[in-house]
Amino acid sequence: MDCIQVAFLWMLDTLHVALSLHALYFYLIELFGKDLALFMVIWSFPVTVFPRLVDL
Repeated sequence: MDCIQVAFLWMLDTLHVALSLHALYFYLIELFGKDLALFMVIWSFPVTVFPRLVDL
């Protein structure tokens, strides 16, 4: 049972890191030099909250 819980939390943490990296890449690379585009919220940014809520 403990192995399953650890694997589940590990997958959630991996998902959180992947979504965070996607948001960072989008804002730092894709939107480089586009100041007004920084006010746009992409889909992966708010989704990063959900894996963290489950970890609690």
